Amino acid sequence: MKGLRHNEELYDSSLNIAADTFLKTKEFQEFTQFRALKQQIADGKDVDVQQLIASNPEFFYTYQLAGNYEYKHGNKQHAKKYYEIALTKIIPTKQEESKIRKQITNCDKK
Repeated sequence: MKGLRHNEELYDSSLNIAADTFLKTKEFQEFTQFRALKQQIADGKDVDVQQLIASNPEFFYTYQLAGNYEYKHGNKQHAKKYYEIALTKIIPTKQEESKIRKQITNCDKK
């Protein structure tokens, strides 16, 4: 900076913004675990489906992901169970609901 004679950091601790307390909660830890497991599924890695569900049990997409994972691994009955649970959660759009219902139909095919 113009006028500085030494290369030093300008710092005033009174201007710091405290970390959000949410970052230290169990909910945030579960959220980050959910995101990590979701990414592992996207990368084709094996995951513990029960751990996925425990990380975000009220989100319809958690069960849709669990169903997709089980379906991909040939476990159609488990997949169908997870899709049916997904339908009991709040689903933001009719398109998402329709997609889940179609996945249930696919599970019933031989």
